[in-house]
Amino acid sequence: MDNKIMTIVIVAIVAIAAVAIVFVALNNNGGSGGGSDPVVGDEATVVIYGNANNDSYINNDDVKFVQDILAGKFAWDRSKNPFADANNDGQITSADVDQIKMIINNQEGKIYYLNYFGEAQQISYPLKNRTIAVTYWQQAEAAAILGQWDNVKVANAYVTQIKKNQYPCDGIIEVGTTGSSAKSVDDNGVSAMIKAGVNLILATPTSAVKTGCEKVIVDGVQADAIYLWHMGNSSIPTILTMGIMFDEEERAEKYAKFCYDLIDKVEGKLKGHDKLDIIVTTLYANQASRSDITVCSGVGREGTCTVLQYLGNVYNNWTGINDFGMASYQKDWFLGEGDKFDVNFMVYSSVDQFTYDQDKFNDYFMDFISYFKNTKAYNNHGMMGAPYIFAGYSGFSMMMYAAWMMYPDLFTLEDAQNTLQTWFDTFTVAKVDVKNDAVCFYTGDEYETLYKGKF
Repeated sequence: MDNKIMTIVIVAIVAIAAVAIVFVALNNNGGSGGGSDPVVGDEATVVIYGNANNDSYINNDDVKFVQDILAGKFAWDRSKNPFADANNDGQITSADVDQIKMIINNQEGKIYYLNYFGEAQQISYPLKNRTIAVTYWQQAEAAAILGQWDNVKVANAYVTQIKKNQYPCDGIIEVGTTGSSAKSVDDNGVSAMIKAGVNLILATPTSAVKTGCEKVIVDGVQADAIYLWHMGNSSIPTILTMGIMFDEEERAEKYAKFCYDLIDKVEGKLKGHDKLDIIVTTLYANQASRSDITVCSGVGREGTCTVLQYLGNVYNNWTGINDFGMASYQKDWFLGEGDKFDVNFMVYSSVDQFTYDQDKFNDYFMDFISYFKNTKAYNNHGMMGAPYIFAGYSGFSMMMYAAWMMYPDLFTLEDAQNTLQTWFDTFTVAKVDVKNDAVCFYTGDEYETLYKGKF
């Protein structure tokens, strides 16, 4: 195991049904990685029952942890180590040791994990040679990171249409719409999944999606489904958890190291440097018809805020936010209370790095910054725009672009391009040349940005 992979203690306050759990990130030397590793905010780590010592792995350390409980060396504290009960029967016995060894040895069976809804959910193990459906583009990213794209047979329309440059979709059945993960599992979507023989769904963890997934029954067997959060502080531990489920730990740990190395690099260069005040907004194609603007204000919950928190002081107000860490603000708010930010970082909904050419992207940028005229950010060259990819596992791949746009004297465009190229080459199935193919930032002359003249 790589020493860069985090080791995190989970302090879990769990009811017997595991309906709620609170995680506190600490450092622990019990994992096979050893040492103190970086953590991202206050997030959990691998949430599979059998991860007895609450680190990022399931290994012989977990076997020993349970054996020590059985030997009376210390008592089991369910609130601190809920996953020591590997078979989820409410007690610690030798059967838990057997369950952990089953996972370590990649033997076929059933395991439990704590899903997004706070449920101890049973799922098949390991998830090898499955027929997979993905309900939205973030789940497609997970499939690619874990080397499973060739097993995807059904995908949401966002993947097959907007993300088609990144995912070869020949033979893949399209379901749903580009604007809704729930539509992937409406009656038509469920029927398509059943016809395709889907036995595993990488699911957007919403109640509506869960209700639909539960209807996917092939030959009398309900499809397995994974309900884990895909952005913010959850992106890394979710991939580490699924890495174990798929027996693809090496791929998962490589992804985690990629993210942590970027955080280390950014924090190192910004150490002792004055940081900018940042607000994150999401703009939509129909923005002209909307009376409000979406503000991303859930640091740790929303992807863009979570990534940008390492670059500056990100606006973080959880009042009124939805499940995705967003809230609606009236436009005049930005000329009052909201007129204090050095940077307004705009992410464009349904705009990918390959959906617009550079001229169209530049026009899009100019249309949207008009909503923020006369604000501090606008007047001080702090308006910035980027494609909508921070809300998934790919969020950290754009971290260096954001760093360069905000601090062009500390970071280089070349660093940003190399980072994104590494992302595509290592964690996707796309064959792209970032410098020539990807549209990542505004390059026009009508508005002067902080980074103007640096590209």
